[in-house]
Amino acid sequence: MLNNLGTVYSNEARFREAELLQRALAICEKSVGPEHPCATAALTNLGTAERAERHYREAELHYRRAATIEENTRGAESPELFRIFDNLAAMLQTQERYADAEPLYLRCSSIGEKSVGPTHPEILTTMSNYAELLRKLHRKDEARKIQAQIRELRATSASDNSQRFEVDWRDLDRKSP
Repeated sequence: MLNNLGTVYSNEARFREAELLQRALAICEKSVGPEHPCATAALTNLGTAERAERHYREAELHYRRAATIEENTRGAESPELFRIFDNLAAMLQTQERYADAEPLYLRCSSIGEKSVGPTHPEILTTMSNYAELLRKLHRKDEARKIQAQIRELRATSASDNSQRFEVDWRDLDRKSP
């Protein structure tokens, strides 16, 4: 509960109150151990709060520790690992640490395609962020290929969704017994 409340405060830029995230982590570590998945959530949220305050060094440490715990406890293709790497890569890109961000985006994309699917909005956003990184590295042809792939995946996803939610209007004309 402290973890959730700390996240709300962090999202509202109430950073002093967001210190509840530190308490949540300490309680988690004391009650179930430092390698428990609840520590992953607390560390990820701490990383996000530190990132919002532009405390990038601390945020990176929290994200990397969360990733290690998540990979050790839930495996290398965990959806949460995808999200942690995505947050870390985006933060590194913000700092113009492109060489550090690129392998994370690649790993993140690989995990995301397997764990949440290639047309999931989160993976498409990650791919778009990676394309932006490539543009900043003057690798515009690679960026264009990824953007084209994103458009294709979005089109495929849109047609899949429209078929999934298609209404048979004849059913509406039928009377219930």
